[in-house]
Amino acid sequence: MGSESVPKDRTPNELAELRRRLAEAERRLDELASSEASCKMAEEALRCSEERYALAQRVANIGSWDWDILTGDLHWSDQIEPLFGFEQGGFSATYEGFLQCVHPEDRQYVVDSVAACVNEDKDYDIEHRIVWPDGTVRWVSETGDVIRGKGGKAIRMLGIVQDITERKQADEALSRERDLVRHIMDTSPVGITLMDRRGQITFANARAEQVLGLAREGIGRRTYNDPGWHITDYDGNPFPDEELPFQRVMTTGRPVFDVRHAVEYPDGRRVLLSINTAPLFGEAGQVDVMVSTVEDVTEREQANEALRRYAAELEARNEELDAFAHTAAHDLKNPLGLVIGFAEVLKMDYAVMSPEELEKYARAISQNGRRMNRIIDELLLLAGVRQAEAKVEPLDMSGVVVEVQQRLVDVIEEHQAEIVLPESWPTALGYGPWVEEVWVNYLDNAIKYGGRPPRVELGAEILPLSIPPAEGEGKGEMVRFWVRDNGQGLTAEEKERLFSPFTRLDQVRIKGHGLGLSLVRRIVEKLDGQVGVESEEGKGSIFSFTLPGPEAG
Repeated sequence: MGSESVPKDRTPNELAELRRRLAEAERRLDELASSEASCKMAEEALRCSEERYALAQRVANIGSWDWDILTGDLHWSDQIEPLFGFEQGGFSATYEGFLQCVHPEDRQYVVDSVAACVNEDKDYDIEHRIVWPDGTVRWVSETGDVIRGKGGKAIRMLGIVQDITERKQADEALSRERDLVRHIMDTSPVGITLMDRRGQITFANARAEQVLGLAREGIGRRTYNDPGWHITDYDGNPFPDEELPFQRVMTTGRPVFDVRHAVEYPDGRRVLLSINTAPLFGEAGQVDVMVSTVEDVTEREQANEALRRYAAELEARNEELDAFAHTAAHDLKNPLGLVIGFAEVLKMDYAVMSPEELEKYARAISQNGRRMNRIIDELLLLAGVRQAEAKVEPLDMSGVVVEVQQRLVDVIEEHQAEIVLPESWPTALGYGPWVEEVWVNYLDNAIKYGGRPPRVELGAEILPLSIPPAEGEGKGEMVRFWVRDNGQGLTAEEKERLFSPFTRLDQVRIKGHGLGLSLVRRIVEKLDGQVGVESEEGKGSIFSFTLPGPEAG
């Protein structure tokens, strides 16, 4: 009653089999339900994956393509058409259509690269230009691979393409900048070097190689204080290592400018340098690299030194000009006043004067006229000696002195001077008219400043050599000429003032003029000689000058 009826024709085994089949059917139904859910989940995951892939391609500006080599059909992702400048649906879905988009100058390269990948199994990884429909030129990078069927036959080719225009433009800009920097380095008129933190030179441009005497292959073996440079200051004194630009920058971490020192090379060449050095810092804030500019300022410094000498010479000339104006006015005034005075007397009293008086006044006018003429000649000679070039030759000193005595005959007679000459004169090199002027001044001063009556002795001697001449050179001997007077001598202060422009020994007692000794000094130095004076108060003076001997030239 209440229990399930079981057909009486079923055996227990049959009933067990029936239950097993029912359970299997229920299990399969459950699997089908689960499989359907899994498919739906897989479809959703695939859809999400495709969306993420499409987003990634848009963000990275990458497209993918699938080329059926057998049919020529070309399938691509949505990003391909914007990459090639097309609206959606505007790109021809064939390999030939793709080739039409490739820049004409790059088309054969692309064809050859595809063929090498398909036929020779070479890598397909290329960069080339494409042309958009509006004419815009873009750069793309392509990477692909071939799928092969039975027997290795190529049936499909898959790949990706990415727009690299901005990277290419950046590369080209960087390349232009590098070319510009290289051109600046190669043509820079100053040397440019790089040093590491150990002071090792790691780079030098062509000018730095020239200035520093560096060989390109040996740059890495040189340091900032290489002993081969013999670093000194401009005057040749040792230059402290701590004052070199590298050490100063390493110590302070700050740039240094216009550090000046010299380097001397084994061949004797000496170069004056001006160096600027600045640090480049690493991530940790330490000095990693130093960049230096190295300028050869030898010629500039030589020019500056020449300018300084020229400025000093101009200053001296200006001082001489001031003294010249004063002296000319003062020293010409006296004889000129006498000439005018005598002339006025003659004009008024000529008719009543005796022949003797007329001769006296005429002689006075003549003497003072010659004195003025001599002053003017000396002024002109003094102004011209500095620039003039004279022909130096062996001198007939006896003839020169005779001419001097003729020029000073009035002075000699006026002071009743005794002139003592040597029996012979040694030969010296000089320019006759100039040397004559030296003797005139020395002899004139000796007579005027000598004793009463003046006794003046002239002489000469060959000076012994203090430095042996080099082999193949002349003896280098000098001849000293002198004038000794019997005057009252000179004080130490007076000797210090001698040979300065326009200085007279006694501006009150003797009516001389102040051109002579400055002229003597200029002439003698121009002839490679020296002037000198020996004197003690009460013992007279010896004025001298030297000239090169005949074998000095």
